[in-house]
Amino acid sequence: SSSSSSDGGRVSTEDAREILLEALDGVLCASRSPSPSVARGACVAVMRLLETNAAAVASGRFDAACAHLLDAYRSGTIAAPPPHALRRGQEPVSTILARGLAAVAAAREPASEADA
Repeated sequence: SSSSSSDGGRVSTEDAREILLEALDGVLCASRSPSPSVARGACVAVMRLLETNAAAVASGRFDAACAHLLDAYRSGTIAAPPPHALRRGQEPVSTILARGLAAVAAAREPASEADA
């Protein structure tokens, strides 16, 4: 994963994947916080990373991170503020995780249609 000096300082695709993987690992770690506000904030960060980079995440390299998120969604193990503590317009953790996972699932959909 080398980049030429004439590329304007852009990172290679492989380097970008590594950066994304590190970012996901960091926010997944924060999502395990016992503090509901920290864990919820981490879930928002994960959702934004997944929505913004859905095609890259759907490529398969991030399956472990997606599996962790899916497990957390199914089990409800992420510390979450109680619904009455959310400000108007704030979504619960389950909705935040569902939005991120849905973005990845939607990005995978065209590939599965092509296989059919």
